[in-house]
Amino acid sequence: MGGCRAGASGDELTGGGQGRFPRRWRIVLGHWRVVSGLWRIVFRRWRIVLGRWRIVLGRWRIISGLWRIVFGLWRIVFRLWRIVFRLWRIVFRRWRIVFGRPERHLETREEPR
Repeated sequence: MGGCRAGASGDELTGGGQGRFPRRWRIVLGHWRVVSGLWRIVFRRWRIVLGRWRIVLGRWRIISGLWRIVFGLWRIVFRLWRIVFRLWRIVFRRWRIVFGRPERHLETREEPR
């Protein structure tokens, strides 16, 4: 019972009819099913992984935001510390000059070696 092409082509796709090359179509469709099944599994896994990464990236964003705040505060503190240190050095030098302490380290620094 070899039906006409219009009837057989529909059966070929399902792999049931006696068309020109049903076996090849069956193999191709089998491969396609395997590939699409694997792809579906991969895609599901990928979505899960992406979801996890999104959570991780969200956490990282929070952590990096906090880190940025901490780093900004640290920079401010460091600048203030530098200003205080400079002022302290000036005050200390004046204090030395006032109390007449010999500045040995400055003398040794100025000497050429």
